[in-house]
Amino acid sequence: MCLRLWCRDDLYYTGDTLRQLFGPTPDKALLANPAAFSDKVQEIHDCYRNIQMVAPRAVDLFQAHLNRYPDNKNVHEPHIAETQAYKEIAKAEIKLFDTLVAWQNNGRKIDDPSGAIRRGLMEADNLYKAAYPVTMKWVDRMFPIVEGQLVNPDRYEYERYANELQARSRGIEAMLTLPTGQEADMSFLGPEHTVVER
Repeated sequence: MCLRLWCRDDLYYTGDTLRQLFGPTPDKALLANPAAFSDKVQEIHDCYRNIQMVAPRAVDLFQAHLNRYPDNKNVHEPHIAETQAYKEIAKAEIKLFDTLVAWQNNGRKIDDPSGAIRRGLMEADNLYKAAYPVTMKWVDRMFPIVEGQLVNPDRYEYERYANELQARSRGIEAMLTLPTGQEADMSFLGPEHTVVER
């Protein structure tokens, strides 16, 4: 259980740092301090490494518990789906983060001689699109829609996080089609656009 929450906390911190560095009102003092900026980048890489290492272990432990106590499946199957969602969301978030670091270092211009920034944005877009169905599988497992029954209102709170993955995708696509010289709209990284609960 603690490993699952560790993944969630590191994922939230990653998203909050994306907002802090690249959102609509970035921390300009942090961006202007090379040492602090580099430390923040390293912190996010540590968070990503943690999630990719911890999530599979959490799933293994939930599965081992279920093998011993199969009656707990209604508790731990949603936890497994949640942890798998975090792992996939983290792949998208770190790809976007690293690409935006390169974008920042390139004077916030998408086109660089190697084309790496544009490719990175496209890869991040694809990863967000891939994370969406995995996240919805978790939402559907927690709050299934049953014909003839009222939908649990809590479903909408969790579905909102899945929808924010699509908002990330739309924001990236807008960046990719931005006319040369026009400033990117980074509102998709605003404080209201979190992809995981705190």
